[in-house]
Amino acid sequence: MHVFIENGLNGFKNRNAIQILEIGIGTGLNALLTMEWCNRYKIKAIYIGYDPQPLDEELYNQLHFNDALNPWIEPFHRADWHTQVSFGPYFTFEKRRTPWPDSSNLNRFDLVYFDAFGPDAQPEMWEPQVLSACVEAMNQHAVWVTYSSKGSVRRYLEGLGLSMEKLPGPPFKRHMLRGIKQ
Repeated sequence: MHVFIENGLNGFKNRNAIQILEIGIGTGLNALLTMEWCNRYKIKAIYIGYDPQPLDEELYNQLHFNDALNPWIEPFHRADWHTQVSFGPYFTFEKRRTPWPDSSNLNRFDLVYFDAFGPDAQPEMWEPQVLSACVEAMNQHAVWVTYSSKGSVRRYLEGLGLSMEKLPGPPFKRHMLRGIKQ
């Protein structure tokens, strides 16, 4: 909630529609929270999530978020790959089983949830080619949010044209990063 919704998505309440890119779908919590937010504010979202190593059925069957989100866990994880699925009037979701967007996504997204594990735990997801592909997929003035606050990540993203800021982090994390594409 703190990183992706409060410091990312909440900045788009004045929009009618938004396109969101997530790197690292994992449990699907960010997508489901975004769906809930879109329904609350009646803002249409196209949400595309990339994850080369999705959760298996045994793991996602053990997930329990809250009463409102729990019924959506199984349909979310069982949705076909590389196919847009409508989850109501305000949320269209597509998951892609690749690590990052390709050149067909240039200047498309308004918001990026970069939810890969940290650079030390999952360095392949923080390589220049991944970060560059994500920035290239962002519209002008798009927002990038991530748990990481590593200086090398911040400097690299600044070099790619993002105006970066270090914000207070969620519980048990001192800082996080948010950037805006200039």
